[in-house]
Amino acid sequence: MRSDRVAGCLSWRGREVVRRFGLAVAVCMALGVVPVVATAGPSAADGSHPALLAYDRGADYDAFSTVIGVPVRDGQALRCSLYRPGRGGSPAEGRFPGIVMDFVPYRLLQDHAFSQSATWFAARGYVVLMCSVRGTGGSPGTWTPFSAQEQRDNVDLIEWLAAQPFSTGKVGQTGESYGGINTYRAAAAHPTHLVAIAPVISWKSPFDEIWYKGGIRSTVFRWWPFATWGLATPEQSAAALAAMAERAAAYETEANAHPTHDAYWQAQDVDIAAVDRSNVAVLGIGGWGDLFPKGMVDNYRGARDQSWLLMFPHAHFELAPGLPGFPPELDHARLAWFDRWLAGRADAPRPASKVTSWEMPRDGGGWRQLPDLPDRPAGEVLQLTGTGALAADSGPPTSLTYTVNPLDTSCACSDRGGYTPPAVATDQQAADRSRVHFDTGPLAAPVVVAGNPEVRLRIALSAADTNVVAHLEDVGPDGRAILMTSGWLRASFRESDVNPAPLEPGRPYDITVRLWPTHWRVPAGHGLRLSVTSSDLNSIEPNAPPGTVTLLVGDGRSTLTVPTIAS
Repeated sequence: MRSDRVAGCLSWRGREVVRRFGLAVAVCMALGVVPVVATAGPSAADGSHPALLAYDRGADYDAFSTVIGVPVRDGQALRCSLYRPGRGGSPAEGRFPGIVMDFVPYRLLQDHAFSQSATWFAARGYVVLMCSVRGTGGSPGTWTPFSAQEQRDNVDLIEWLAAQPFSTGKVGQTGESYGGINTYRAAAAHPTHLVAIAPVISWKSPFDEIWYKGGIRSTVFRWWPFATWGLATPEQSAAALAAMAERAAAYETEANAHPTHDAYWQAQDVDIAAVDRSNVAVLGIGGWGDLFPKGMVDNYRGARDQSWLLMFPHAHFELAPGLPGFPPELDHARLAWFDRWLAGRADAPRPASKVTSWEMPRDGGGWRQLPDLPDRPAGEVLQLTGTGALAADSGPPTSLTYTVNPLDTSCACSDRGGYTPPAVATDQQAADRSRVHFDTGPLAAPVVVAGNPEVRLRIALSAADTNVVAHLEDVGPDGRAILMTSGWLRASFRESDVNPAPLEPGRPYDITVRLWPTHWRVPAGHGLRLSVTSSDLNSIEPNAPPGTVTLLVGDGRSTLTVPTIAS
């Protein structure tokens, strides 16, 4: 990237920032550290579809389905629906690759919405096995979400499918949300016949992404276990329904009893290091408006050598087959993936780059190919100044103080709950008036933010702890400040999410708030804003101790690092 090309991007306030950023790029290239630069071509941000998403082939078969019990190693039999390629109302002759799809407790979705994808894949020559996890949907036993038992059952399903006379022995797995998490967990167990996976909208850590964001008790999606119970099926016995209700209530109780990232939560994490040690090919599929963009990006990074990442603009429920808003391109991408790895079709396209991503905002964005999303932000370092500027020069040391506001919230929608696109109802300009915030001023040319922005703050508190919430915003010429991404941190969790340490009131501390990943184009004439507060009712409980938070800025003490790519 030429520094003179980028130097015109910012107003007078930010041009020196860009000049220095251009120099940093040159240094990185000299050292062999290449910054992320989007490739040009037919998948650029012009709304066209990458070949992976446009791939299709007609149905060669009918779909033949039946309900069966699949035995697992302890002698139990899980309730499963088996979808096979068919002809004339009977299973077709021959051997076919297999897919374990949506190993979840959501029986009603399996029987209705999710079955649409299962039927679609069976008609294209795959044997699809869709099973209810133990203790749900007609499967015997006790439901224990994301347990070692559930993982063993998953492995047994894969090996059972591979051993059938109608199977080629090559098996893949896919699924959304709960099913995506189980897909990663299956790969971490290294089943012999698992060749490729396509997990969709999975977490990496339920502690950090659902229950305790940055160590702060979350308000997002805590009704999930009860929704699972609500999806029970009519033929289940009263005892089975009571057991599911008890398990759901216990999940909430256990979460309250484990406020740190201890062994209880670690057992439910995706063991991405174990996936990385496998030979399984991974196509991770997420959504920027979803519950788990952080998890999908982190999982990609943790098994980068054999992983590719596909990020839609969509929200959580839009990425579930059969539900409103589901993009058919998602199934086309999975078909290309499994055709390549399981069916051995040379005409099935691989992803054109390691990361295929919809550049936000959702309206007016488009597909881009990125060579990577690096772990740490390698981009523009902006100083937080006493004048409220984001600038290259930090200015003299000073302090800015705000009072903890327990009623602050990022928006009335649930963009962190996956129900609406991030660009909807997220105008921050009114809320920002009571926050400490910093601005670049208008940009003279577009800037694309891709990855995790990172805020380093030096703070002093009047109490022994606080919540720190950082919002990165796209500020338009009309003053609207649209939320791009956020980060949350309990100050006592600044060094460890296992062993938090309180702060001494009045003493300065350095903390780092890593915002969730994003891929967002900030147009010319817009600017970047960082706002800092201590509450976000949309995402976290208002449990910050009352008092004040002082930001020590200027003299290089507080910074924002923005991971930028070529526009």
